[in-house]
Amino acid sequence: MKKISIPVLFLLLGACSSLDVNNHADYNNQTPVSAFIHTDKPIAAGGPEPVQVHVLQNGEPYEIQENIAITLSSSEKGTIETTAIEPQEDGTPETSVEFPEDGLYRLRADIPVNEHSLQVTKRIGVGNLSEREQQILNADQHSTSAGGHH
Repeated sequence: MKKISIPVLFLLLGACSSLDVNNHADYNNQTPVSAFIHTDKPIAAGGPEPVQVHVLQNGEPYEIQENIAITLSSSEKGTIETTAIEPQEDGTPETSVEFPEDGLYRLRADIPVNEHSLQVTKRIGVGNLSEREQQILNADQHSTSAGGHH
């Protein structure tokens, strides 16, 4: 048994030494990609509203190669709709979203960046909000802006 385990140990050690030690350095040198969702204010229920997804790297537009998924949801109804936005070479990806009624909604953008997915969310107040809904919306607006990196 010992005769077999020694060669196996050398094989394992040899395999570990062949790992690419530059992977960690390469990952740390990549500039983060950030994103945010833009909507016009005020938003009315029932009609299509424009929604833009701005994706930036070093403050400059970052070109997305695949579709961006926009998901509209609410705490009362769960997921309402998911829409795909095709990549735009000359401009910011944009779509229209229809908010069914007054209330609080959440838009989530799933953005493919290289081999990863960047998720950004935005809470949106539509139409006339209750006092509680307005408090929730105001609390979200005072929190840190959504962004991320891959």
